Amino acid sequence: MEELTTVKKESVRFSRGDETAFPGYAKPVEYMGETRPARWISRQETGWLMKKEDVSAFYGNLCQHLKENPPADSLLWPVDVTSKTDAGFGYVMETYPQAFRPIRDFLDGNEGFTGWPMIVNAALSLTVAFLQLKAGGYHYHNLTNDDVLVHNKTGRVRLAGAEYLSRTGKIKLTECSTLMAPKYLLGEREADSRTDEYLLAVLLFELFFQGHPLEGHKTAENPVMTAAKKREYYGKAPVFIYDKADGSNPPVKGIHIGPLGMWAQYPAFLQEQFRKAFSKEALSGEKAGETVEEWYSTLIALRASIAPCSCGRAHFLPSLTGGRNVCPCGNKIEEPAFYWKLEGGKQWYPIIPGGVIYQCQLKEKAEMDVSSQAGMMLRGRGADFCQIQNVMDEPWTVTGDGEETETVGNLETVLVKGPMSIDTGVGKIVVEAAANLENEV
Repeated sequence: MEELTTVKKESVRFSRGDETAFPGYAKPVEYMGETRPARWISRQETGWLMKKEDVSAFYGNLCQHLKENPPADSLLWPVDVTSKTDAGFGYVMETYPQAFRPIRDFLDGNEGFTGWPMIVNAALSLTVAFLQLKAGGYHYHNLTNDDVLVHNKTGRVRLAGAEYLSRTGKIKLTECSTLMAPKYLLGEREADSRTDEYLLAVLLFELFFQGHPLEGHKTAENPVMTAAKKREYYGKAPVFIYDKADGSNPPVKGIHIGPLGMWAQYPAFLQEQFRKAFSKEALSGEKAGETVEEWYSTLIALRASIAPCSCGRAHFLPSLTGGRNVCPCGNKIEEPAFYWKLEGGKQWYPIIPGGVIYQCQLKEKAEMDVSSQAGMMLRGRGADFCQIQNVMDEPWTVTGDGEETETVGNLETVLVKGPMSIDTGVGKIVVEAAANLENEV
């Protein structure tokens, strides 16, 4: 352990045993009498990533973070930065990310997701972080699969790599990971909202399908990735592995196990979202890919499409995936008899026993809080009926199809047996029978 001074005139005992690893995630250090997570950035790493004359600006951008609040709740943000040494420099963060593992471990099979809810929770957590970064005007100039940390039980995401975040554009890199946008990787575009949107899409694809969206037949034929091949497959001529118009780069059996095994298990609307994000036009930069807000809306709908089984398993609705309508336990996966949406909105959500109405769904714009609940869906009287329980503090006003009204207080329920509207105090929702929504859901 070597003791170094910091920008804030403190001392930190920093282990540099892994200083050549790129990029590595947080390591424990001693700082102000406590164990804190820290990141060491070696001279070898900066030498690979950037020109020598750009290191000072890179270091200065990191020090600038000390004057600013973290732009996203999930970020491992610097609280202090060491002085520069011949070997490199490092920074200390606030909390240690225990029980979080890098997404690389999930891709390699060393960690696993417990089910669809955990995967979707991870995707939503990641997307909210990118919404917050966008609101703060920050952009990633680089990120790797070691910098995205996933809680191995809940799916909550923490993001490292604060050294690659900037809103000044002063970071100049000559190399970056294959998670980054093609035009940025080629040095033909600065980091901006569109490169962040691409980065988010790649990370979401990895979460859902356990593979990279551009790694198919072409990369399998050339397993030794030279700098020239990297620029070719991820920059100059990228092809999405599920591109309907270009079948030259499909996933390969026995190699791309995740994408091959999991693609068909997701609803078609999610598949189409990825096809838009990695279309030829989006990859070439001719047009924008999917925005962070569009991903947010899609993931909210995806979470609502999960049908819990009484055995503890969860499934996407078979009508959305074309899958079997029977759980391995033998229970039938029921299709919803009713749907609901925010009044004036376009997205219909299924009403299914075990489902949840979240408060973020009651608002028109994206919310950073995606976990607070408004209502619980419980099994009602009869196979076709479901009850909605108010879990908010304020009472609801329910108006039936015949204009009759009733008040539903906290933990009270309303039986869904026909069209109705529910004023929650936060937003007003309308309920309609599935039979009347044939062309809308």
